[in-house]
Amino acid sequence: MRRLGRALLALPFLAAAAVAQAPPAEEPVLPPGPLSLAQCIELALARHPDIASAEAAVRTARAQAVISSSGLYPQLNLDASARVTQSLARPVNIGGGVIQVQGQRSTQRDVTASLDWTLFQTGQRDQAHQAKTQAAASVYSLKDVQRQLAYSVQSTYYQVLAAREQLKVAMSALANAQRHLDQVQARLDAGQVPASDLLPVRTEVARARLTSIQAETDMGTAEAALRALLVVPPGTPLELAEPLPVERIDADLPALLEQAEQNRPDIAEQKLSLQAAQLSTKVAEAQAGVTLSAGGGADYGRHTGTSG
Repeated sequence: MRRLGRALLALPFLAAAAVAQAPPAEEPVLPPGPLSLAQCIELALARHPDIASAEAAVRTARAQAVISSSGLYPQLNLDASARVTQSLARPVNIGGGVIQVQGQRSTQRDVTASLDWTLFQTGQRDQAHQAKTQAAASVYSLKDVQRQLAYSVQSTYYQVLAAREQLKVAMSALANAQRHLDQVQARLDAGQVPASDLLPVRTEVARARLTSIQAETDMGTAEAALRALLVVPPGTPLELAEPLPVERIDADLPALLEQAEQNRPDIAEQKLSLQAAQLSTKVAEAQAGVTLSAGGGADYGRHTGTSG
């Protein structure tokens, strides 16, 4: 009885220790509840590798712009060096006599700070401007990748909903065709219709079954495409919310074209890329001829105890 009592008293502590040592629960692949279109777009923008690649391209372009612009400013360099020379002790023969020469050690230390500034160089400012323009274009490229990804998610979202409805219709048509076949078969068994009436009904059932298989395949393909955009494992169940009503756009074609030209990031990216290409051509043409450069520099150092 005492052992049993001790075991019962130890159970709460063992349970607490097991909970403390249990690994943390993994985060769910998808948020709970039906996914709305806005949630799907948000998940895709946060997870899709195309976004990470475009963001890395922006950071690279900005770093390149900083490197190109750094040549317009003074460059500060700091150099430090130290050298220790040790001569070996050796015997030297002088006039028939041998003299033992002792080894000597010498130390040399140099510390220098230099300031260099390229005041002018052919094509340097245009090259820096070209790098900044390319960095600005990369930002619009990122926005365009986000826009295209959001459009793909929206299109695939509605394709999944449409494919599911088409599958329901196809399965209903298959069930109706099967009931029709059963009715004709029953009338044939009763001798009310000839056997030739059974063939077109069987053909109808086969066509309905083929349509249902095609609808099921289309639904599976659409769901797989949506999972890829959301970056979730294959086979993850997708529970989608009902689509929102689409608002009617009352605008004429010229107004829509003007709005698209002003707002689309890919057009802004192409314009900036064109400017960057023109600047790059200008730099190449300038460097193909006679190039000029002017610069200045100064240094101050301490060399083995002497400054200057």
